[in-house]
Amino acid sequence: MVSIIVPVYNVEPYIETCIQSLIRQTMGNIEVILVDDGSTDRSGELCDQYAEADERIRVIHKQNGGLSSARNAGISAAKGEYLLFVDSDDYVSASLVEKTVSCAEQNQADVVVFDYQEIELCSGGKQTRTSALPAGQVIHAESVPQLLLITPSACNKLYKRSFWEMTQIVYPEGRNFEDLSVIPRILLQAGRVVYLEGDPLYFYVLRVGSIMRSGAFEKGWEERENAISDVSNLLEEKGWNNSTKKSWNIWHLSILYFVPSKEVDVKRQKQSVP
Repeated sequence: MVSIIVPVYNVEPYIETCIQSLIRQTMGNIEVILVDDGSTDRSGELCDQYAEADERIRVIHKQNGGLSSARNAGISAAKGEYLLFVDSDDYVSASLVEKTVSCAEQNQADVVVFDYQEIELCSGGKQTRTSALPAGQVIHAESVPQLLLITPSACNKLYKRSFWEMTQIVYPEGRNFEDLSVIPRILLQAGRVVYLEGDPLYFYVLRVGSIMRSGAFEKGWEERENAISDVSNLLEEKGWNNSTKKSWNIWHLSILYFVPSKEVDVKRQKQSVP
């Protein structure tokens, strides 16, 4: 079984599209864990309605604690052999579970990485994101250091739950950019990672008001530094070879300088539009 963890907070206009994409999976052996993180709109009520109609859906109602808190609650409640994370304003391909589980089973993978598509809600623009990794073969960070350079998003990956629990990694609560801290450390410890190349299986909706578009650059800088410190401590603990260190340095520069610079530039361009 696959446990699909969906943190939910004030996403009333989007949550039904998300849930419907999950219950239409071509592989039905799933549990959908909707974590209502103290929503003040009808999001929690809609989650309950879907849970009443589909026994595969469970709802956790909790006080607002942020994305990390909601994901941790979902992981603790999960019963499946595999974990998937889906954001509540996004949606997925009907074949997501079937294709990723098949790949994981064939390769005894700890993590399966797959392609996703970004959708700009305002303009309707779409861009498919792939990973510069050898496809269809078992790799790990030491053999393919470029693994550290793929997107740190939690949502374009399937995880074996026993492996995730073995790492003892939990999401840092009270921080944004939580994936920057967690996912590189997950990938560093994964002995068997497989990149499933093909059509995008996840659809990431870029909308006004999301955390990644909040424009809180000063706080973002500090939290990126915290995430880099988390990963650096693990690398120091485990030791690293020259290739891994080179990839780490590139990732470090990207997270601290190139990505924030791009965000500032995008914000400036939007402000200049009449």
